[in-house]
Amino acid sequence: ETPTDRITVYVRKGPTATYGAPQHVPFTEGLTVQELRQAVADGQNHPATQVRLQTFHRSTILHAGTDNDQPIMNFLHTKSLQAFLIAAPAADTMDHTPPVVATEDLDEDRRFPRELLANEYFAQLFDVLALHNDDVVRDTWALLSLLPVNRDIKESLYTLGGTLD
Repeated sequence: ETPTDRITVYVRKGPTATYGAPQHVPFTEGLTVQELRQAVADGQNHPATQVRLQTFHRSTILHAGTDNDQPIMNFLHTKSLQAFLIAAPAADTMDHTPPVVATEDLDEDRRFPRELLANEYFAQLFDVLALHNDDVVRDTWALLSLLPVNRDIKESLYTLGGTLD
């Protein structure tokens, strides 16, 4: 489903902090609480189990366990809400699980950037670690640590380098 609009998320880096710059998340009619929580977490480089979503209307807190599969618009009157980046998982956030996305059916140019980087450009990113620039190496390592496991490396580990085929 192609995003038709955006949801504006006003992010606070703690319960008493002021709002930072709003984050705009692509919106589709079926966008779930789980997908929105993950998008905010990814955009803020913060663990999703430590992102509290709360509406402005009636200050409803969206629970990771019970509300995960619900369309976000079931809770919103406008396409905006607030998110709090909390220091540790809480009762309303700890049950978050990353959304499962079937990427096999997507055209290569439409696959998620994280998967492309992890599987198509992993070797090139890993080669950057050999550069003699501390800032570049640090940022590259931070990027690599955010990526899903490379499928070739995962397969090699599962088969012990092909010995279990």
